[in-house]
Amino acid sequence: MTSDSRKLSIGMLQAEPHGVILPAEVAAFQVANIDLLILPEYFWLETEDETHRDALSHFESSREKLAELSQTLDCTVVGGTMVEPTAEGGDAAWHNTSFVFQRGRQLGFYRKQRLMPGEAKGGAVAGDEILVIEIDEIRVAPIICADVFDPDIFHTLAEAEVDLIAAPVASPYLPEDTVESKLQRDREIFVDRSQRAKAPIVKVCTVGAILGKRPLQGRSLIVTPEGVQFRTPFEEEQERRSWIHEVELKL
Repeated sequence: MTSDSRKLSIGMLQAEPHGVILPAEVAAFQVANIDLLILPEYFWLETEDETHRDALSHFESSREKLAELSQTLDCTVVGGTMVEPTAEGGDAAWHNTSFVFQRGRQLGFYRKQRLMPGEAKGGAVAGDEILVIEIDEIRVAPIICADVFDPDIFHTLAEAEVDLIAAPVASPYLPEDTVESKLQRDREIFVDRSQRAKAPIVKVCTVGAILGKRPLQGRSLIVTPEGVQFRTPFEEEQERRSWIHEVELKL
């Protein structure tokens, strides 16, 4: 490790939606004294939710649980995403939002910019700003899932001089997918975006299904401009998993 680099201890939770972190997972993160925990996209949906709009009813309680988790773990948490009401209120429209908490205090929020067709059809409203927070002077920015398909976002992150990108993702299960095509997507999308932003990307995926619909695959990753540093073992892409990695950051 060079004099102008630092390591960040990062917890990754590849898990089903429903907002549940198991006691053993909490204990492991506490023992490791992690600096940052990243949760997956739509982690705070609940079993009873049949549509995204249903999740608006428990938005405040979900955000409170996230705040408590960051306090329990004594670290910063990029809280996956939750369905956030728009400023106008009501349930006609909503944001897919990643809230960031540090030891019980909200540092900020990031709203998904590139929506999937089902989200837009279901009333989601896109965000239009990046968020950069600091962990001991390390600049961290969240993105959400399909944002990775917009190269301009990563040029903006490079201009903001971010040190790390946290990416909650829900990746659809593709029955005919091959190992070769997965490796190719990792290179052509995530490594490329890491190179554009000049920063590592930690991608944390949802498993199971969102709202009981299309099944997902847990293709969690850590990439740097040099390439893939970690990926979920192919045979574990349908499984709930947690990991702790030290990621070296060039500051």
